[in-house]
Amino acid sequence: SIAVGVIGSVFSTNQILYKAKDNELLLSMPIPPSKLLFVRILTVFVMSLIGCVLVWVPVMIRYDAAVGAPFATVMLQLLLLFAQTLLVTVLSCLLGWLVGLISERIANKTAATVVLTVAFLTAYYVAYFKLSDIIKSLIANLGSVSDSFSRWGWPLKQMGLGATGKAIPAILFTLACIALFVITYAVLSATLVRIMTATGKVKRSVYRGGSERQAGHRSALLGKELGRFTGSAIYLLNGGMGALIMIAMAVFAVIKADVIREFTGSVLAQALPAGLFPIIAVCAICLVCGMDCISASSVSLEGKTLWQIRSMPVEASEALAAKLKLHVLINAIPGVILAVVLGVILKAGVLATVPMAAAVCCFVWLTGALGLVLNLKRPMLDWTNEAIPVKQGTPVLFSLLFGFLICLILFGLGALLVSALGRELTLAVLALLMAAAALLLTRWIMRSGARIFEELD
Repeated sequence: SIAVGVIGSVFSTNQILYKAKDNELLLSMPIPPSKLLFVRILTVFVMSLIGCVLVWVPVMIRYDAAVGAPFATVMLQLLLLFAQTLLVTVLSCLLGWLVGLISERIANKTAATVVLTVAFLTAYYVAYFKLSDIIKSLIANLGSVSDSFSRWGWPLKQMGLGATGKAIPAILFTLACIALFVITYAVLSATLVRIMTATGKVKRSVYRGGSERQAGHRSALLGKELGRFTGSAIYLLNGGMGALIMIAMAVFAVIKADVIREFTGSVLAQALPAGLFPIIAVCAICLVCGMDCISASSVSLEGKTLWQIRSMPVEASEALAAKLKLHVLINAIPGVILAVVLGVILKAGVLATVPMAAAVCCFVWLTGALGLVLNLKRPMLDWTNEAIPVKQGTPVLFSLLFGFLICLILFGLGALLVSALGRELTLAVLALLMAAAALLLTRWIMRSGARIFEELD
């Protein structure tokens, strides 16, 4: 519970506490730093609470039902949920400060943050998939583990004892968490202004003259969108994680090609027709592509700098087209690579592999256009932290839901049509349907969407 709570909040804590866009404005007002910190740390507390609840409450319900826990034990468990959330908040604040301290000393902060996050998530999922073996090892060596835990994990043991109904350990753990939180809050209150206003080490740039290649305004707009995408760790991680996963899946599929062929030939072949395998592969790729909602937050991220693009001698439709192109390029390239790899592994043949790749491209185009439409309808330009439109925006949420729904529709239509049309023609029909829907949405973006973009304020 504590681990999941920290994972869910640590990577956003530095931005929430220290790097919000309105820091200078708030510091110029007669607001004590302690009150400003309280509001910010409350956000971290809520994020930590969500992570803890996801693990603690289901386990609590299962345990109470199994042992018939009395009402007093349930109350102690809820008290410990609050206490461990305070502990997670303290750990998140400390780790968030360390992340910020490290990033200030690294030239390419975005790349470093992405690499560290991907490495951390990789280690997490490796540990998750080996969790069964870890639990078996713990059970086999329960005596030695218990002795070690009593010595080195004494605070967590008090939490465990309190969760089983022992009041004194629960109170001791809660008081310790409250004390840690109060100390952390006091230290952060005293150092908040210095941390917020720290600029870090700035590397001096040396101008080197040379010739520059002239580019068109469409290339410049696409470069602007790409620069924003690669310049923000939060935007890059939340909008590009699906692309990274697809690349990893392609490498994994090449390495485990024999296992995939054996699985599809022995297990899936008994339950599903072989002609449905390429359609299932396309739906799986589209599910991963649907994780990347680049276009669904691209308009909102203009924020207070919206005047810059509005002051340029370019049409609003061209600015929106650049946002859509970025979404398609980031997702379509790894999607097509993965589709070709799976097509070769499944021995689908050229006539099926080509419409597989086309279907993936059309899905990316459709979801990108849909996300841009949603963002034009519900833009969020008054954000103070770019994590808000990227992670919490309504367009992003509905873009994810619609992407999942489209995948379900693709699978349903594919299952209905494959026996009558064959896999090649079925894939072509699915690609054409998505292309038609994407074309309609794109026309709306270029006309009505452009007028909406011009009127944004």
